[in-house]
Amino acid sequence: MRRYYPLKDANIIGQYTVLAAGCAAGDKAVAVASNSPAAILSSSLAAATAAQTAQLAAMKARLDAVQPLLATLSAELPPSLTITGYSSGQRLWAGTPQQICYYLPPSGNVNPKNLVLYVGDGSSGTFYPTGLGAAGGPLPTDYQACVPFMTSPGVPIGSYSIALQDTTTGNAFTTVGLQTGVATVLFSAMMPGAAALTLTMTWNINAALASPQDTVKVINSQGNVIFWIYTSCNCNTAPGATAVPKGSSSVKIMKLNSVPGGYLVKLFPGGGNVVGAIGPNWVPWAKLGY
Repeated sequence: MRRYYPLKDANIIGQYTVLAAGCAAGDKAVAVASNSPAAILSSSLAAATAAQTAQLAAMKARLDAVQPLLATLSAELPPSLTITGYSSGQRLWAGTPQQICYYLPPSGNVNPKNLVLYVGDGSSGTFYPTGLGAAGGPLPTDYQACVPFMTSPGVPIGSYSIALQDTTTGNAFTTVGLQTGVATVLFSAMMPGAAALTLTMTWNINAALASPQDTVKVINSQGNVIFWIYTSCNCNTAPGATAVPKGSSSVKIMKLNSVPGGYLVKLFPGGGNVVGAIGPNWVPWAKLGY
């Protein structure tokens, strides 16, 4: 019985070198060396090793190229605490809604954590447990979030810092400094009429913080200013020479073409965009036809 096996490209039956008759002994020696199984295997292994070395070098070069990017992506930022819209030199007015955003490195996130209002830079350890309202309670469990807060009007005017801290240990991760102020504004009286509603606006701001540019604005439910004055002159042409920390003025709101939803009165210290006080909305606008 005979068996036949198909040959493959890798099957080698024999290696032959054809030499000319009467060739030199050196040519014979080269032919013998070239057809040596050991020499062929050694050459094949050397070629494979060289190819593998080149491939590994190319892979290492690609990995080395992305190392800076990987380091950047994996690096964790330091803890931070930011009051939205607040910058150095501004004043945070007590009793007005604000927003504060915190960040902790994900690997260092703890729960529960909270915000605490400290006097000065916090080094004295004096703080107001309820100085930030609901924001003084447990914060969201995530390592970063933004939460509303409001400094209490009962907190004296001065320099403070808000600390983001571990509730369990009291250790602070980071702080943000701020200056506080206190002001009030409200509709103190109203006089309904058939065609219009006359409202009295009253404001009060600490004399040391008052400015000739302080303004009082009446704003409709769509956020549009329908009336405003400089408190220093009770006018809207040019501010007066000196500040008027406490005073009142009147505004008449016509029913014709009025915007449904009512109106708010706000005080803007210094005439900027920072709200110093918002009047309580006690006027029954809907019953009055507004």
